[in-house]
Amino acid sequence: MKKILIPKEIVTADSQNRILRNTAIIIEDGLIKEFIPKNEIDKIGGDFEKYDFQNQTLIPGFVQTHVHLCQTLFRGFADDLELLDWLQKRIFPFENSHDKNSLKISAQLGINDLLTGGTTTFLDMGTLHHQEIIFEELIRSKVRAFAGNCMIDQNELYPKFCESTEWNLKSTFEWAKEFHNSSNGKVKFGFAPRFVLSCSEKLLVETKEMMKDFEHSIYHTHSSENEKEVETVRRMTGKDNVEYFDSIGVLDDHTVLAHCIHLSDSEIDLLKNNNSRVAHCPSSNSYWLLDVARSLLYSAIQTGLGTPRTDKDKYPD
Repeated sequence: MKKILIPKEIVTADSQNRILRNTAIIIEDGLIKEFIPKNEIDKIGGDFEKYDFQNQTLIPGFVQTHVHLCQTLFRGFADDLELLDWLQKRIFPFENSHDKNSLKISAQLGINDLLTGGTTTFLDMGTLHHQEIIFEELIRSKVRAFAGNCMIDQNELYPKFCESTEWNLKSTFEWAKEFHNSSNGKVKFGFAPRFVLSCSEKLLVETKEMMKDFEHSIYHTHSSENEKEVETVRRMTGKDNVEYFDSIGVLDDHTVLAHCIHLSDSEIDLLKNNNSRVAHCPSSNSYWLLDVARSLLYSAIQTGLGTPRTDKDKYPD
């Protein structure tokens, strides 16, 4: 059945940034069919449902370019930790403890938060186990999304949260076959090796090759979120994150790197030359500014500039 939406005005966000007034929208089979003048609504034949929103402005849905639906239940549990401690002491153990029911609740809550905030399209990193649960909730909610299981085949931070390279590749391929282009094409697969520290070179490279079998999929991972992460990657590979990704051939216009706070000029050039995308995460990134604050405070204390004062300093004997 057709649906007709009658808003106060429509923000199109088209190439001309038009704002349409006195205009209604006809929706059929879940797709916008056409815009029509409000005074022509009575001329439409057949059955239709009419929704009157004449006190509200209709805008395009927001796009969230990086989210972890599996972590919705963990909010606020480790806001005082820097990235690698945050993963080791809280997030990896919590994710590893998910069963199907807890993962379902976490995904439902996360999707509801996104939708009620006006986000209708998003890119989800997924988790290592039970990824089908997240896909089922995406399909049920009728959102538009890219999602895939988070791939981890090495994990010195928390060894329990890890599977073999072969398991990761096999499971990923099976989930991709089942869920890519599901929900009438609204849900697509996003191949998601977690980040350099939790993925072997074999996993990173073969995942990129696998992606080529799934048209309109993407390659989604983390990069350069934290200085200690960058230092560890450099120690392991002899390169910075983006330089390493480029050297193994996984950068192209279907690659999305989340965060990218600590990049060199040469890394920025590599992203530009490969037309790779950065998912900027301002809310998340602001937490890691605490790293900078801690470093400055530590340096100040070491030099005597930031030594806390006491009552005796203020009122000496």
